[in-house]
Amino acid sequence: MKKISITLILLVAGVNFLLAQNANYDPGLAQMLNADEYGIRLHTLVFKKTGEKQNYSEHEKDSIFRGHLNNISRLDNESKLFVAGPFGANPYS
Repeated sequence: MKKISITLILLVAGVNFLLAQNANYDPGLAQMLNADEYGIRLHTLVFKKTGEKQNYSEHEKDSIFRGHLNNISRLDNESKLFVAGPFGANPYS
């Protein structure tokens, strides 16, 4: 019984090892993309919810919007931004 158990454990471990190997894994590409040992990069998806309507002056609105656009440009230049919204109607506009 021990031999069967050990054989079964080794067989399962061997199959798991073989299935875990990715023939398409390129360590150079993973390093270039700052990926982990599995070739995976972490990404963050953010959905922002519109808050209550604010009463800003035109100057304040322009300043806030300019800062927002500057931040989007910075993230894009750093290759940290892949897509930016809006993706739906703004109920306060």
